[in-house]
Amino acid sequence: ADETAVTPSSRPSRPRPSTGSGRPAAAQQNAQQQDQVSAAQQQVADAKDSLDQANTGVQDAQQGVDQAQQQVDQAQQNVQQAQQNVENTINQNQNVQQATNGVQQAQDSLDQAHDNLQQAKAKANQAAQNADRLEKAMNDSQSIRDDAAKAKAKADKEAQEAQAKVDATDKTKLDQDTAYKKAAAAKAQAKADEAQQAADKAQSKADEAKAKLDEATRLAGDANDPAKVKEAQDAARKAGEAVDAARKSQAEATVAAATRRPPPNRPSRGRPGAEETRPGER
Repeated sequence: ADETAVTPSSRPSRPRPSTGSGRPAAAQQNAQQQDQVSAAQQQVADAKDSLDQANTGVQDAQQGVDQAQQQVDQAQQNVQQAQQNVENTINQNQNVQQATNGVQQAQDSLDQAHDNLQQAKAKANQAAQNADRLEKAMNDSQSIRDDAAKAKAKADKEAQEAQAKVDATDKTKLDQDTAYKKAAAAKAQAKADEAQQAADKAQSKADEAKAKLDEATRLAGDANDPAKVKEAQDAARKAGEAVDAARKSQAEATVAAATRRPPPNRPSRGRPGAEETRPGER
């Protein structure tokens, strides 16, 4: 009902006229209230009809959604079936199988080439380490040659000093000491020459090892050719052998340098009480 309707209890009391003129006014008011109630009832009925229509629309929409979902499910099944058909066709196709096998073989070849490359890099690294050792051996050989040159210079100086002391003695002692000190100087010179030869031999071996190492490094650059890889491995092995030979020559030069000292001093046979003269004495 309309909230604006005035009920008899809420209507203000008014004094009733003594005449009968109040009845038409009350009837008119009741008619208005009845119209308002009827209008409200019609609005409620209209709203209910609208709600029913809305519910019907919701149900129709839900049915449409269900049908669409069923169509989606069916389409998904169709797609899966089509994919399965494609896979079956691929698996049953001999050309596809051959192509797949070819791809796998190519991948295996690629993996093998990669392994060969890694091995070649390892060989190259080993060759570089051999080069470092070879360089050290060459430096050691140079040091040995320097020591040999110093030993020769020292032997020459000792020979000169011995000769000077020989010149300062008498004729008899001079003849004896001269022969001895010349022999000592000759031995010192021979030891110096031997040390120089050993140093030259070590240098030659080092140069040979360096050449073989360069060849191994050059051959190791082509890691995709098995024959080249084999040659690089052989060259690296030969370079290692050359390094060992250089080290052996270096050791021989070191031994020669260590044994290049003159023989023990021989006492002079001068007159009794005379001072002894030694080759290294200043």
